[in-house]
Amino acid sequence: MRDGELTPGVKMTLQDKLQLAQLLEAMQVDVIEVGYPGVFPKDFEEIIAISKVIKKSIICGLAGSKSEEILCLAQSLKPAARARINLYTPVNLQQNSEIDQQQLLEVIGESISLARNYCPDVEWSAFAAPRSQPDFLCKAVEVAINSGATTISIPDTFGSLVPRSRGAEEQRCGGAEVRRSGGAEERRSRGAEVQRSRGAEEEEYNFL
Repeated sequence: MRDGELTPGVKMTLQDKLQLAQLLEAMQVDVIEVGYPGVFPKDFEEIIAISKVIKKSIICGLAGSKSEEILCLAQSLKPAARARINLYTPVNLQQNSEIDQQQLLEVIGESISLARNYCPDVEWSAFAAPRSQPDFLCKAVEVAINSGATTISIPDTFGSLVPRSRGAEEQRCGGAEVRRSGGAEERRSRGAEVQRSRGAEEEEYNFL
């Protein structure tokens, strides 16, 4: 829902979003990401309103690593029967010094730990993952896991990868057993289950 509203020319009222959320829940959609309240104030009220009527699907919102964004999102999700905080952190460091990397790893860990104080279901997204150094991306994923993230998302934010190179990127983040079923793949690594459909824009590492 949040990404859909970013499409040029697409505008949705609160009533539009309520109707769409109810339709998605009727379709048994697992997670509905409503908005980014820390940046767009109208999203705060929309998340609250949708959280009050949706009981089965998980209501999710987006936040960056800033504490005020996380706290704003956590507040908006209070009425939700099932809530998720989706944190994103840019991982495409322009400089590759160990100090810069360590600082960013600390930001990832601290932001996830803060979010976990308010919501047990925390997703971490590696923004611009394909532009990151592979070794650093793997370290960032490990920090996110150890800090309590329950879902890891490695999105091709700018659509720069083809399926073959995307698979290679996944392989770098740890030896995992891959099982194929139809058009989908399931991967288990360190107790994590990864599900990926061909053509999807991002993979999610859902921890058991």
